[in-house]
Amino acid sequence: MKKLSSPKVACWHSVEGEKMEDKEAILRRGWVEVHAVVGGIRQLHTLNVKKERTMWGTVPYLVCDRQLPHAEVIRIAEELQLPVKAGGVSAFPRGKSPKDFALKEEKPLIKIQ
Repeated sequence: MKKLSSPKVACWHSVEGEKMEDKEAILRRGWVEVHAVVGGIRQLHTLNVKKERTMWGTVPYLVCDRQLPHAEVIRIAEELQLPVKAGGVSAFPRGKSPKDFALKEEKPLIKIQ
């Protein structure tokens, strides 16, 4: 991934062969800007980190306040390797579930025996 020139904006776009920003840095900062194609137009969207309580603990989601196509939500989740919610659609990277993203320092709501 290639960082754009502005130092205040953490915006990443796909360039083959370059490394993407790691998910720990995104969670620490609390937001990330991504490019998404909506209706044939390439747009820049800000995704904020929101934490949600689940039975496995607190799970951080990247949340967009705008409506995005399902394919774009899935693509962003795969690229960033983090769960994404946008317009009522939530997506996880392939083969992952909320249990895989639960923050380790918190206790689960329910004991599983």
